[in-house]
Amino acid sequence: MKTAMIPVGYLGPEETFAHLVARKRYGAGYKLIPLPSISEIFCAVAERRVDLGVVPIENSSGGTIYETVDCFIEKQFPVFIQEELSIKVNLALVGKRGVPTRVLYSHFAPLRHCEKWLARELPKVKRRPVASTALAASLAASEPGAAALTTRAAAKQYNLDILKYPVAQAVQNVTQFFSIGRRDTSRQRQVKMTLIARLFNKPGSLLDFLYPFKQNGINLSRILSRPVAGEPNAYVFFIDVTGTRDNSSLKAAIKGAKSVCESLRCAGVYPINRQYKS
Repeated sequence: MKTAMIPVGYLGPEETFAHLVARKRYGAGYKLIPLPSISEIFCAVAERRVDLGVVPIENSSGGTIYETVDCFIEKQFPVFIQEELSIKVNLALVGKRGVPTRVLYSHFAPLRHCEKWLARELPKVKRRPVASTALAASLAASEPGAAALTTRAAAKQYNLDILKYPVAQAVQNVTQFFSIGRRDTSRQRQVKMTLIARLFNKPGSLLDFLYPFKQNGINLSRILSRPVAGEPNAYVFFIDVTGTRDNSSLKAAIKGAKSVCESLRCAGVYPINRQYKS
């Protein structure tokens, strides 16, 4: 009997960095499915159309991917972080050799990472941010005088020449991803935890919330605030915590923080996987 393959959604189209990470993490026994947006990946996981999803959370040059944060905050998505993935990004400048470049397509994060290099090497080229590096390659293939910052695999898929590789390598460029699924990981003994907290709208509420973590020696590696839709001056905080939940100091910190906020929930307790190379 043929075993059914486990479906994994990723931010498509094919040959994005999300696809590369999914391919490196999930091999035989998994079916990789490109999806058009981060929110669609969350929907697909929540509705059991896929078992797992791979979504970007942060780029070291481009910053936080707020669509991912907002999807975690929205309670209609009952999903949890399964693990943290990351990839060291090496970008390729691709296009048609011998054709002058007049416009350059890429995702906003590569464009930001390569900003100084582009100002020096391609100062007159117009930059056009698009939804993904793979879409950028597709546009470069279909438009005369266009180029893209993308993956080498995308260059091969769209029959483009690699004009420069790697681009802007002197500055490290790492993108972090979360693997998400329906399994509640909050009782696992792993190395990282993500919390979502809604604080009372009063002076000092953030200080009161943070103090138990300081008091118990707990490191917070990420703190992001997001506005609550339809409620002016109301915010939810997305927080990454280092440590396992069975750690007595972390237990004390969470108990103290929970006592001074409106709500506190766990979005996952998970391992950090090894960093991949592109």
